[in-house]
Amino acid sequence: MKFNTANDFYGYVQKRGNRFMSSVSIPFHSRPHVLVARTLSWLSPMMLGACSVSPSISVLGAYFPDWMFCVLGALLLTLIVRAVLERLRRERLLGPPFVANSVLLLLLSLLIWLLIFNS
Repeated sequence: MKFNTANDFYGYVQKRGNRFMSSVSIPFHSRPHVLVARTLSWLSPMMLGACSVSPSISVLGAYFPDWMFCVLGALLLTLIVRAVLERLRRERLLGPPFVANSVLLLLLSLLIWLLIFNS
């Protein structure tokens, strides 16, 4: 017998009675919470291991994370790229401004981090 959903299976079991319930195993794909729990238990040591050192830069005695400087530099470069493209009347090449500016900001911030802070 083929069941399309878990509800079909449970309905069949209820009609037949509970005498088969002890030998029936529920398919793994119908228990997503087990998959999530196993994945999180596997990933948590790796995520906690990444928190060992906080990269920061001292500015006038206060420490700031390096990603702030990457985002600020990328913001300035994004504005410069946008201004140059508007001056050349080529701003339509990037597509919708919100998407293009967001992707350009992300790309430039990751590029700055790779070039300057990745040691």
